[in-house]
Order: sequence, then structure tokens, then C-alpha cells
Amino acid sequence: MRIAKLLLWLSLLSAVFVVRLSEAADDELRAKDVLDETLKYRTERLRSGNVELSIENYSAGNKESEFKHIFYFTSDDLRYDRTGRTANGVWGSTSRFISSKGVVIRDVLPRRDLTVTIDPQPPFRRDTETISYHPRDLGVSYVDTSVLKRLGPKNLFASLAALDSSVEEIVYRDQQVYKLSFEDGKNATVTFWVSPDQGYNPLRIECRFRGDEMLQATDVVLKQYPPSGIWYPERTTSITLHNSAELSRQVVTVKHASFDIEIDPKLFTLAGLELTPGRPISDRTTENFGSQTWDGEKLVSDDPARKIDLADNSASTTKHSLLLILNAALCVALAAFLIYRRLRLRGVP
Repeated sequence: MRIAKLLLWLSLLSAVFVVRLSEAADDELRAKDVLDETLKYRTERLRSGNVELSIENYSAGNKESEFKHIFYFTSDDLRYDRTGRTANGVWGSTSRFISSKGVVIRDVLPRRDLTVTIDPQPPFRRDTETISYHPRDLGVSYVDTSVLKRLGPKNLFASLAALDSSVEEIVYRDQQVYKLSFEDGKNATVTFWVSPDQGYNPLRIECRFRGDEMLQATDVVLKQYPPSGIWYPERTTSITLHNSAELSRQVVTVKHASFDIEIDPKLFTLAGLELTPGRPISDRTTENFGSQTWDGEKLVSDDPARKIDLADNSASTTKHSLLLILNAALCVALAAFLIYRRLRLRGVP
């Protein structure tokens, strides 16, 4: 009888253990599923768009820099225009970057008429990873835009997938949200507060590092943008704290955003940059590398005068080489004559 009771007790204990394991597996799956919904919303709903951002960076409470970022994007193309405010408060020139059809175009400091470069897209990286973070990724990671290119949602979510996770349904900012926690057991805990009613967008993402009392976090204020009704950040605030003291803070304000709209393909071309005629173009994707200019409408070869100069230089170089060869031949002949004469004087036949 005692053995039967013991077996019954062990069976009940085993059943409870199995249920708990099942619940843990469900939690782990649910946490991943929530992040999958976040990524799906950003990828499928934000297929094209135009986003204008104002970015303010602070260090220890003091404003250090300010930027304007303007993005145009489709499913395959990205254009990123960046303007910074100088220390004296004057806005500088706008640098433009384009990633489209397997090439990357860079127009840096156009006021100085520097060469516009065209490079092949590295095959091992996405187009967007070459020139900038993607506007789709704003407000989905605990880091600010300076490192969002490397730690955007795809990379971050992939790194979290293997960690122990949990999920709770709680009320946060007067909203029903999913609170997702991921722990690596040693170094850090990453937590998301995700609003399923607002496109599975996070309202807050934070990473707490153990040992050095470090916290990185991004708070997100969402807005529904017409005409598509897509939920997207209106403002993000990213902070880094150490022992509760603020080390850095970045505030991103969305000045304009429109999604699922027609984007002029010209914006992703040299013509869309509205370059000054005569700008040199260094195209590393063709055999004419470094030998083209922009005439206001298209790429053209170097002007004929320059070609004539190059031809003259080439001819001069050829003449100079022939003279050197002739001089060398004369020296060899003279040396041979002197050796022959010396041998004759010694009586060598």
C-alpha cells in the first residue's frame, strides 16, 4: 500500500514537472512569436516610404550634436540624406548615400565638389547595412541610431532566440502589453514592452548589464500615420546609464513620415542627386574607373583636351624610353669595344 501511494505521489510530481516544462516551452515560443510579429509588421507594412528625422545627441546632460536624416526607401532601394549642425550652430552641407541595384553611391561634402563614388555592393551584407540603419528599424532596439545599423531588430532578435525567455501580459502606460524578458544567465537581461494593439511595436526596450550597473534603454512614443494608418514612432529617447548616472542620451523626433507610397525611382540614381555639371565620378563598377564626369544629365567620358594631353604624355614617355634603350645599347657596344681592344693589346687573338 505504501509503495502504491509512493508511486502515485511520484506520478503526480512528474506530471507537475512536465506541465511546468511545457509552460516554459510555451513562454519561450510566445516570446519569440511576439518578436516575429514585430519584425513582420515592420517588414510587410513598411514596404516603401519617406521619413524625415531630427536627431539630438547629449553627453552628461550637455547637447553635443544635431542632425537631420531624410530617408526614401522601397523594398529594394534606400536613399539616406544626412545634414549636421556645426559647433557654431550653422547647418553644414548635406551628404547623400544611395544603395540600389547592387551598387552604393556616395556624395560626401558636395560643397567642396569632391568626387562622387560608385562602388559594388558587398555580397555578404544587406544594402541597408552598407550606408545606414534602415528607418524600418527605428524604435525596435535598445541602442541609439549610431549603432542601430549593427544591432537592428534582425540581428538583435536572432541573438535573443537561444536565450531563456519569459512573457507576461501586463498593463503598461495604460495599455495591455506583452512584457518579454530574455536572460543569458551571466551578463545581461533584455526586456521588451510590446503593444499588440499598435502593430506589435515596442513601447520600451532595455538591456541591463550585471556587474557594472549599466543600463541601455529606448522609450518609444507611437503615432498612427495617414494615409496608411501604420503605427510608427513619433519620438524615441535612448539613454545609457551607469550607476544611475546618465552617460548619454539621444532624442529622435519624426518630423514627417509617409508609408506605402510611390517613390520616384530617379531618387535612387545619379540624376536624382541633382549634381552640379562637371562633378567627377569615380565608378568602380566599370572599366572606366575614375574617367567620367557628370554633364547634368548623364555620365560622359573625359573631355578631348584631356585625352590629347594624355596621348602627348604617352608619346613623350615612349620617346624617353627609346632614348634610354639606345643609350644603354651604345654603352654596351662601347664596353665591348674597350674589352676587345684591351685583349688585342695583350696579344690575345
